[in-house]
This record gives sequence, C-alpha cells and structure tokens, in this order.
Amino acid sequence: MTTDQAGALIEPRDMLLITAGGEISDYKPASGKKYTLEELRFAVDGYIELVHLWNNLKGKRFEMVVNEEGKLPHKNLKVNVLATRLAHLYGGGRYDRDVIVGSALVVGPGRL
Repeated sequence: MTTDQAGALIEPRDMLLITAGGEISDYKPASGKKYTLEELRFAVDGYIELVHLWNNLKGKRFEMVVNEEGKLPHKNLKVNVLATRLAHLYGGGRYDRDVIVGSALVVGPGRL
C-alpha cells in the first residue's frame, strides 16, 4: 500500500474499523459525535491503547484505537496488516518496528 492509497482510505471517513481479516467498515459512535469508553473497548475487544497518527500531507491528526493487551499470548490475535501499514506510514517513525493485532479503530480529530 502506498502513502496515497492509505491516505485515500482514511481521509474521506474519520471513523472506520479495520479488522485483522482486512475488512473495513464505518463504526460511528451512538451519540454521532464522540465515542464512549465502552464503545471503544467493544470495537477492539478489550482495554484500549492509542496509536497516534499524523498525515503531514493533509495536516490532520488521527488516533488509532487498538487492544492494549492484544500481543499477550493468551489473546491469540492475528496481525492486522492494513492497520500496521497505516501505523508505519503515519506514525512518524514511532511504530516502524511494531505490529498492530486484532481490530483497530481509526478515529479522526475531535472524536475521542
């Protein structure tokens, strides 16, 4: 995936769920504006951790919500290739040696 392809994926929508199987779907908060902690935990099936993303081309900041305990052996979550690629492209080098596992929720500005 190129930077342009990744940008095209997240720019038009600022609330999308990416599963480890590569499925992408809109995931809107019940309030229509901001997510509750329960909604975030449900989306990633556990405690949450934030992965900070920045699109320098568009000057936009995004957050990727992931399962904080996802890499623990008993969780047995699969690598999320698409979410990992987004973290590598937009993580400013912080996540270059890391992988995202399980479902990931990409959230635009002002949604948390």
